[in-house]
Amino acid sequence: MERPLRISLDTNILIGILSGTPEGHIDDASIRQGQDDGHDFLVCGVVYTELMAHPGMDRATLDAALLSGGVEVDLETPPEVYLTAADANRAYAERRRRSGDNTDSD
Repeated sequence: MERPLRISLDTNILIGILSGTPEGHIDDASIRQGQDDGHDFLVCGVVYTELMAHPGMDRATLDAALLSGGVEVDLETPPEVYLTAADANRAYAERRRRSGDNTDSD
């Protein structure tokens, strides 16, 4: 067997999975196959903060989704930095949506 990998997932992959898009279903199946093959999947703190801007997202929902998907959150920077950034990014995205700006959060 090849050496197990630690694979970092990008925001767009997880948004597709969380949104239930056809591509998201394919990505989810690929991740599960990788896990079955012994690989670990993770998100960095920046991806965590970006996911918090997804419509209707909150920490409990995101944490549960990542946990149920077997995806680790790597927060090498002190967690309060990322959590504060996540709340700010979510609030920013909500303000943009309320103002009619349909551009996705950067």
